[in-house]
Amino acid sequence: MKIQTFVFVHDEQIVLDFESNNKFKEFQNLSWVFLGQNPYDRIKHMDNLIVARELEYNIEDHNKQLLAYSGWHALWRNNLIDADFINLFEYDIILRSDFQQIQAEYIKEDTQFIGYVPLEIHNYLFLGKENVGLPLMNSIKKHHGIDCLEYVNGIENEKFVGLTSNQSMSVDTFNKFMEWMAPIENDIKTEYMGGHMPERAFPFYCTYYNLHGYLVSDILHHLMMDTHGTTGFYSEEYFNSNYEKLLKK
Repeated sequence: MKIQTFVFVHDEQIVLDFESNNKFKEFQNLSWVFLGQNPYDRIKHMDNLIVARELEYNIEDHNKQLLAYSGWHALWRNNLIDADFINLFEYDIILRSDFQQIQAEYIKEDTQFIGYVPLEIHNYLFLGKENVGLPLMNSIKKHHGIDCLEYVNGIENEKFVGLTSNQSMSVDTFNKFMEWMAPIENDIKTEYMGGHMPERAFPFYCTYYNLHGYLVSDILHHLMMDTHGTTGFYSEEYFNSNYEKLLKK
């Protein structure tokens, strides 16, 4: 089974630092997906660099706040995936040293997805925030006839989903999800919090359609650097202290 890894990043210095420190060196088929409008002159020579704004199809023209999902869209619409299974990772993660060994135990012929950041599906942070959950749920109901709250509230037992854009999945799952998201995209592409909506749409999709997958906690830690400024975490001090952690793997 061929596996590709795509890391979404917005600053050429991050790529240079990570390459120098051998971050993500464990992945044989790794590509950097460069998002946003920052310069990339110092890394444009790299064979494993994909620059979203140079591609034929790039939804960043609509809304730069779609964040990592812009990269998902770029890979899908421009047919840039050549694998059976993919890792879609944000740059600001720390992987456990045995990440690949553990992940390999879960990648089977029938594995449709693997999530890494658990959140209980009834948690307010999943669909409860009005500026994130409401536009997304309205769009899902409009295009797919699903009442998300009715579905979630109907789940009586505790159930966890994998949040954030850090996901692994079969290419078949990816393609079908992106097709499902296409009409929703048109509704959320101008939303300021639009980037957080696909992070919820994907685990909802996996749960609602009963996809076969796994939630593997404690092997991927997402630092949420928030350089886009939508979660309230960002400060120069926060970024600098956590960036040092990223450089240490």
